Amino acid sequence: MASKVNGTREIVATIGSETNDITALKAADVGFAMGTKGNALTKEASDIILLDDNFNTIVKAVMWGGQVYDSIARTSQFILTINFATILCIFIGACLIKEVPLRIAQIFWINSIIATLASLALASKVSAEDLLTCKPYGWIRPLITRSAMKNIIGHVFYQLAV
Repeated sequence: MASKVNGTREIVATIGSETNDITALKAADVGFAMGTKGNALTKEASDIILLDDNFNTIVKAVMWGGQVYDSIARTSQFILTINFATILCIFIGACLIKEVPLRIAQIFWINSIIATLASLALASKVSAEDLLTCKPYGWIRPLITRSAMKNIIGHVFYQLAV
């Protein structure tokens, strides 16, 4: 997915408050309009309206977005690790001993505990200021990266061995 403004996949944001800013707001990937100073046409052409007309609100939104993305990625990695380990345990047990080692109630119990622990992983946060010094994620960064997939595979085999 390329940017609407340039083809280099960079995300372009524009801030406007007057009628002459409408074309720039529409051309940008994300258009911000001033809530108190902006006119109705500018607000209609924008994607996001800054109610307090403060640029720091955009910085906070970027920090929250990065934090939410990282939390979802951590939680997904955690849940995938447990589910892959459970699936492999059931598959290997069914192939080797011709019997399913985990019953439905046990799998339900595992998933219940995992849901509780996953909510803790979502609630734990990284310092938001640290996210501003990191490189932007861009358009095409997968939620589960190669290093996360390596971690998942390593943890799955570790859990199966233990």
